Amino acid sequence: MKSMRESSRDMLDMLRELSSEAARLVDAGYYNVDLCRKRTPNSLRLSILNRSNNAIIAEIKRASPTAGWLRREIEVGSIVTSIERGGAAGVSVITMPRYFYGDLEFLCQASSSSFLPILMKDFIVSKRQIDAGWRLGADAVLLIMKIFRNGYSEVSLEEAVRHTHALGMEVLLEVHGREELLEALDLDVEMIGVNSRDLVSMKTSVGNFLRTIDGIDVGEKVLIAESGIEHPRQILELRKKGFRAFLIGTAIMRSENVEESVKSFVNAT
Repeated sequence: MKSMRESSRDMLDMLRELSSEAARLVDAGYYNVDLCRKRTPNSLRLSILNRSNNAIIAEIKRASPTAGWLRREIEVGSIVTSIERGGAAGVSVITMPRYFYGDLEFLCQASSSSFLPILMKDFIVSKRQIDAGWRLGADAVLLIMKIFRNGYSEVSLEEAVRHTHALGMEVLLEVHGREELLEALDLDVEMIGVNSRDLVSMKTSVGNFLRTIDGIDVGEKVLIAESGIEHPRQILELRKKGFRAFLIGTAIMRSENVEESVKSFVNAT
C-alpha cells in the first residue's frame, strides 16, 4: 500500500485523478450491473433526524489513498450487522476499486444485510453510476460539488441531483469551504456534508468544519461532518455548532470490535 500513499503525494490534483478513474470505469462498463435491490429506498435524512443520540454513518472501506490498508479481509454482511447493533443511523459504502479497494458488490451485500439506509460513496461523474447505485440498493448517493464545479463530470450537478431524486434516492452533497456551502444551500438536496479533507491535496484539517459553517444558517438542510473524526469527544463540539450527523470510516474500520467502536461514537456525551 506504500505505492498508494506515494502516488497521492505525487499528484497535483487527486480529485481530478479520482474523477478520471471514475470516468474510465464508466466507459469500461464497471457500473453496468444486474438488479440487486430488494427493498424500497429508506430515508437517510429521517434516520438521522430520528436519532436521540449521535447520528453516526459508519463507512465500509478497505483502504484509502492517505491511510493505506485498513482491513484487507472484509465480510460486508457481518460488518453491517455490527454497525447496526452499534446503533448507527446509516452505512456508507465506498465502491471505487482503485485506491480504496471498494467494490460495487459491497453495496448489494450491505443493502441485503440490513434495513439501515445505505449511502453509495463514489466519485460520481455520470448518471450511469447513479443508476448502478439504485440497482444495487443504495438509499442515498454522495455527490461532490468540486467535481462538478471543476468540470470533471459529464453531467451538471443539477442534472445529477434530479436524476438521483427521480430514482427515489436522496442526495448527500459534499462541500469543502464556505463558498461551496453557501452555494449548496440554494440546491435541492436533503443533506450537506462538510469534508475536512481537501480532495485536491488530500490534506485534512478538522478545523475546516467550524470555519466552513461559522455564522451560516443551513435551515432545514441536514449538516454532516465528514473525515477526520477519530475520537468520540470530537463529536460534542460539532453537535453544538449545528452538525446533525457524522460520517466515520477510518477509526471504525481500524478497530478490532466494530460494534463497540460505533457505540463509542453513538453514545458520546
